[in-house]
Amino acid sequence: MAKGASHHPGTVRRDALKVLAAVVLAAGVSGPARGEADVTIGGQYRAMANTSNFGWHAGTITDDQATESFVNQRFRTWFNVKVEENVGGYLEIEAGHNTWGDQGNEFPKATTFEVRRAYLTYTEDELGEFQVGILPWSDAFGDVLASGDHDFNFGGVTYSKTFGEAVRFKLAALQIREKGESPPGTALPLPGNSGLYAGDLDFGKRVGLGVYYMDDRGGYSYGAHDPTDPLASDPSFGGPGAFYDVANGTEIWVGARARLGILDAFAIYNEGGVDTDGNGTNDWNHKGYAGKLGLLLPIGEEKAKLRLQALYSTGNDGTSATGSDEFRTIAQGMRDNFGAMGYWSMLGLTSPHGPSDVQDLGVSLQNRSLGLTTVQASLEVSVGESTGVYLAVGWLRSTENNANGEDDMGVEVLVECRHKLGEGLGLEVGAAYLDTGDFYKVNAGDPDPDDLFEVFARVQLEF
Repeated sequence: MAKGASHHPGTVRRDALKVLAAVVLAAGVSGPARGEADVTIGGQYRAMANTSNFGWHAGTITDDQATESFVNQRFRTWFNVKVEENVGGYLEIEAGHNTWGDQGNEFPKATTFEVRRAYLTYTEDELGEFQVGILPWSDAFGDVLASGDHDFNFGGVTYSKTFGEAVRFKLAALQIREKGESPPGTALPLPGNSGLYAGDLDFGKRVGLGVYYMDDRGGYSYGAHDPTDPLASDPSFGGPGAFYDVANGTEIWVGARARLGILDAFAIYNEGGVDTDGNGTNDWNHKGYAGKLGLLLPIGEEKAKLRLQALYSTGNDGTSATGSDEFRTIAQGMRDNFGAMGYWSMLGLTSPHGPSDVQDLGVSLQNRSLGLTTVQASLEVSVGESTGVYLAVGWLRSTENNANGEDDMGVEVLVECRHKLGEGLGLEVGAAYLDTGDFYKVNAGDPDPDDLFEVFARVQLEF
């Protein structure tokens, strides 16, 4: 979404008419011949407020952090159309995030609409199910590599087939494009273009295997950056420690997952390399791995749930200019080498958290190529029929030291309260606090960084 774009009122009306036309066509109600289509309409409408003393995906933390606040809103509407039992389509439109008082968008007169997802579905009992279009895709390891819920949505085709009652096979071929855009304050990535080919095999809910391959044909996975960019000397940005004229490479992930009673675990091996000068030979290679061990314990006839998880990924120790032991993710958050932004974490200030989705530091298993070690716990309690309380705590460190020689990222505490106001309408309030570690210092000799806080509220309608 282009923030700060100016819209003429006539343009806004034309945009609205285009969206309305697309909705009518997708719903199959453009004429009597399509009147038999089964159309389901859903939506997610939210307004939220946030106050914190850090910016979105902040790279460093000083000892004197300024407090910032904002209120914004987002609206998503989707149409699920079924013409026959095995033929259908899906369209999802989004308007947001619109910040209250943002005159750059002529608020509230103009709203930018975008198609978030749009695809066709064809199913045949013997053959399986095909989906083609703008699709959400998530890895089968809990959103640690890429998350469709966190907007990893790209054009392509998926195929799935169930054998018997237990075995399920799923394939995906997606096209990933990087437009060469970046937010203010980050290095400018050059245009990139990649193909992602994925396969998952699940044996019931207990055991699964996954193989994912990325063919990077122009700087998506490693982020080729303009060498003339003034931030080219900033070690927080770029690929594995350098800015490239080109960045063509390949990546592969091979993993296994298991769920046995109250325990779940995964192990993923990742290797790849990048050609930085266009001669067809990799100038840099890496091999890394990641793992998880989790536990889910229902308490009091499932009125409360205790979860524990420990995750580990390897990182780059900086001892070699031609390779490393780092673990990389499929999706690249912000194109700044932080890695995939999925809802894998129980925390909400250091990484995205599904129920709130407010400011966060952008921590992932890739973690700026340094790897991550974290232990987390959460407790979810139902209070009556309409209220729930969520508590979480987690300790984080980078597997390898940052450029300032530190690895302690801190300890986070998160508390949320959710209350059902009516059918589909809920209110959520919460706060998070990070006892910030020295990992976020700019330089080793700087004062200790400020502890971070965040307070948020959200009202949301889902139907």
